Amino acid sequence: MAKAKKAAKSKVAPSFEEALDELELLTEKLEEEQLPLDKMVKAFERGQDLLNFCQKSLTSARESIELIEARQAKADVADEISTQPAEQPATTDDDVRLF
Repeated sequence: MAKAKKAAKSKVAPSFEEALDELELLTEKLEEEQLPLDKMVKAFERGQDLLNFCQKSLTSARESIELIEARQAKADVADEISTQPAEQPATTDDDVRLF
């Protein structure tokens, strides 16, 4: 039953925070414990998978933020253009320009 639970858990994508927590635990385990080679290799492989997941999550978040900022900058420019007064035609008649 534990294997079925573990298999079901591995099919569900973890959140960034969950993946980071698991990665930290794996790192501590690898640094502190004397593990058999096969378990050490499996832990390292899982750590690599988690690291790749975290990096992809961060890249995706960065791209989303850049897209939001670009959209906002574009909206700001459009607002600025629409609020600027229309340019007055240049005239050479001093009497007209005074009024």
